[in-house]
Amino acid sequence: MLFYYLKISFRRLLRNRVYSLVNILGLGLGLSVSLWLFNYAYKEWQTDRWQKGMERVFRLGEVYKPTGSRNVGTGYWVIEGLKDRFPGLKVGRLTQTKMPIHFEESEANKKDDRGVFSADYGFLEVMRFKPILGSIKGFGDRPNQLVLTESVAKQYFPNESPIGKKIMTYYSTLETSYEVLAVIPDFPEWSSLRATAFIPLRKPKQRNTSAIKTVFETYIELPEDLLLEDVFSAITEWRKQRHSGEEMSKQEAFGQEFYDMYFGSSDTRSFRTTGSRFYTLGMLSLGVLVLVLSLLNYSIITVSSIGLAYRRTEIRRSLGESRPLLIVSYAIESGTNLVFASLVAIALTVFSYPFVNRILDFSEFDYFHMKPTFLYHLFVLYSICWAIMLVVVWVGEKRIKGLRTFGKSQVILQLITVCVLLICSVVFLAQLDKLRREMGFAPEKCAVVYFSERAYNKDHSEVPFMQALRKDPLVLSCASGIMIPRTTPFASNYNLTDNPDRKISAACLVGDQGYISTLGITILKGKDINPQRIRRSRESRNFQAVINEKMAKALGIHDDPIGKRFEGKWIDKSDDRFEIIGVVKDFQHTSFLNTAGPAFITDWRHMHPGSLIIKYAPGTFERLRERVIALHQQYYEGTHRDIELEPFSLSSLHKKEVQFGKVLFLFTGIGLFIVCLGLFGVSYFTAETRTKEIGIRKANGATTFEILRFLNSSTLKQVAVAFVIAVPIAYYAIGRWLENFAYKTEMSWWIFAGAGLLAGLVALATVSWQSWRAASREPVEALRYE
Repeated sequence: MLFYYLKISFRRLLRNRVYSLVNILGLGLGLSVSLWLFNYAYKEWQTDRWQKGMERVFRLGEVYKPTGSRNVGTGYWVIEGLKDRFPGLKVGRLTQTKMPIHFEESEANKKDDRGVFSADYGFLEVMRFKPILGSIKGFGDRPNQLVLTESVAKQYFPNESPIGKKIMTYYSTLETSYEVLAVIPDFPEWSSLRATAFIPLRKPKQRNTSAIKTVFETYIELPEDLLLEDVFSAITEWRKQRHSGEEMSKQEAFGQEFYDMYFGSSDTRSFRTTGSRFYTLGMLSLGVLVLVLSLLNYSIITVSSIGLAYRRTEIRRSLGESRPLLIVSYAIESGTNLVFASLVAIALTVFSYPFVNRILDFSEFDYFHMKPTFLYHLFVLYSICWAIMLVVVWVGEKRIKGLRTFGKSQVILQLITVCVLLICSVVFLAQLDKLRREMGFAPEKCAVVYFSERAYNKDHSEVPFMQALRKDPLVLSCASGIMIPRTTPFASNYNLTDNPDRKISAACLVGDQGYISTLGITILKGKDINPQRIRRSRESRNFQAVINEKMAKALGIHDDPIGKRFEGKWIDKSDDRFEIIGVVKDFQHTSFLNTAGPAFITDWRHMHPGSLIIKYAPGTFERLRERVIALHQQYYEGTHRDIELEPFSLSSLHKKEVQFGKVLFLFTGIGLFIVCLGLFGVSYFTAETRTKEIGIRKANGATTFEILRFLNSSTLKQVAVAFVIAVPIAYYAIGRWLENFAYKTEMSWWIFAGAGLLAGLVALATVSWQSWRAASREPVEALRYE
């Protein structure tokens, strides 16, 4: 009997090709899109969940109160005080080295590895690393020990145990031999920490309390009888013994739960990758909306074909077929549609993987991990579709008069969803454009070179590598300095020299004489950094400073700032004095989540900022990359460290926002296409079921235009109702999202009107083709129909 019903189902699929195509394609698209987005959200939520039993593990950090910026690092000696105060407290420290490593006995078997971290035994203990080979006990007792991950160990020692073997590490010209102590499992793809090896953490040479010079990520595991507030109190007490009251008032300790680090670190500088809870929920919601659109599409087509279903039901009932057998028959028909839709979804998911991987930057996404989620989708969809078919059978027997109203309400719900998505997409793109315009500088054609050597000699003269870069024809300009915007810029309190009572908090940015011009920051008054004065700045503690407009206003010298002096303590807590030589237009030196406050640029050349900024001509980045690497190899031939060259882009600052914008824009288009499928199906069945009515109207003198207006008027009314409902929903949702930004785009009326107009035009174009076919048919032919 099952074979019999399957044969009937396939026969109906072939006979009703339009019905089958719209249902299968709509369901397949919705299932494929929802699979991508659900799996992405699942992967984000599972980040770091692979480590079990970490409920009492926290990462310590500090809040700098004047700016509200957070730093997940703590000073080395602060933690030593905690270990003495709480004997049962487990403490671990971590910092990144980015040291390339290779096996010392084979020059060909070397690897430039960016995943080497410095850690102490406490970190490995807190993280519960279970070695595959060797033992982590005693890690750090000797300075030249090494713990490898499994994949790296197999690369260097494929046919032998690595325990006790030597590996050479190179950092610039420094060579160090390490002995392999243990091998631990690889970090899974849903780990926010991507390490390939650990070397022992070295104790600072001096007992320095500065959080700048001795910063590590600190992890603690609390015993059952210890509260996190007790740890904060101990840190505060320890600092009171070593800092003045003013210094103490600037910093406050905070703790992050281990499982909250991935989503709770977007405003900090961290060695771990970070995620966004808001955009993960956005991806999940978008997947749900697209899936709902496809299910509504299925329901709409099913309801639209109710006449045909009713006739089939009556004929089969008259032939003696029982109600349970009818239900089984329609359930099998629904299941057949779902099987074909699932096959379409699998094909779309597999073949779209390269496209999704490139456009949406799901770089670590594997569609082969979809099996459990896919089966769950099939179960849910089958249940819903089966329930819809039961409604069809029931309606076929009862002939509910409100069926057409039910179908129209689903069309309106689809149109509401699409209007909301259209409005959100336009506002999202407008907000990203707003962020670009509010930067206050023009870094679009700048590249950042992360560079371990210094750009200047001890006498403050440029090194040959820097001189060669300035002369290269591909380089329009270059500078040594801190790349902005920064998540947590260095900030401190400053005051005018002749007015010590007026203190302000300002961010200090380090850059040389080419920094301002390379980044395209606009000078409003005065001049740029003078390189001739830098040589004598360090000895006298007198530095040049170019301030922004907000700092000039905060100091109360906006009208005449040039030549004024201010002072404060920075980096090494020495009293530094700055002479204002220029004023620049305000620029975004912090994350766009916050309004940029007072800031100044100074050339403190004895501090190495760690990066060079190069401005290049459009279309020359790849040639520039090759040229910079060649120059580096020429001038630093004896080093083993490669340099990194990255183009600046808005996506590098707001990766999640840009990624979500791409997803929203693309899948809004897919959702609109699914709605068009539903409208096409509705118009097709409307034209088929009302053919005789149209023929009678034409026979009575109705023109083709009047017939088109008669058939399309309901669609336009549905779009209007959907638009009225969608506007407040979209306004509320976008308003909540814009609260995350200091700079917000205006939600102009034309954005909402344009979205409604676009939805109306697309809907009208979709149904007009079928309406035209029905309206242009000869009356005699139409009257013979049915």
